[in-house]
Amino acid sequence: GAFERTITEVIQEINTMAKEKTPYLTGHAQKSWKAVSKYKLGAITQVIKNDAKYIGLLDGVLGKPTSDNAPDGIINPKLNNNMKTILTKKRKIK
Repeated sequence: GAFERTITEVIQEINTMAKEKTPYLTGHAQKSWKAVSKYKLGAITQVIKNDAKYIGLLDGVLGKPTSDNAPDGIINPKLNNNMKTILTKKRKIK
């Protein structure tokens, strides 16, 4: 329905932001962000993912983030700092 389409649009915005905030060296990690699927009301599911084997290292999952381009990681704080903007944006449910 309309609500599900709107949530799917939000997921796409988050996915796009993740791509933009991922440091670019070879482009593999940046291109590996994918929106998992269309949102279904009531679903508890992963909404975006990154299959690059080293994405966790870039983000600091195992300690200090390993990217010189993102010394504080990707998701924290780069993506989280922008989530409020996406999630509080007024939208029309279409």
